[in-house]
Amino acid sequence: MRIEKRRNMRYTKNILLTSLGWTLLIVGVAGVFLPFLQGILFVVLGMIILSKCSPASHAFIIRMKEVFARTFPGAHRAFEKLKGKWHDYVSKFKKSKRP
Repeated sequence: MRIEKRRNMRYTKNILLTSLGWTLLIVGVAGVFLPFLQGILFVVLGMIILSKCSPASHAFIIRMKEVFARTFPGAHRAFEKLKGKWHDYVSKFKKSKRP
């Protein structure tokens, strides 16, 4: 009974995330053409959410990261440096919260 309940929860979560991801993606595509919506932001958020529940979307994001790194190497290095600093900050914060 417990395993089936977990399976149902996982299935429901997957459906909700997929629905949210596709909704954000559609709003983002509309936002590319409409001046009052930030289309790119919604497209990126939709792809990130879809990548959590779809292997094809996850592979697409990985490919886009590689293309970004090759096309804009300076920006990629700066992003990686910022990401490292963020991880250091978060790890210090987590350590200070422990009793």
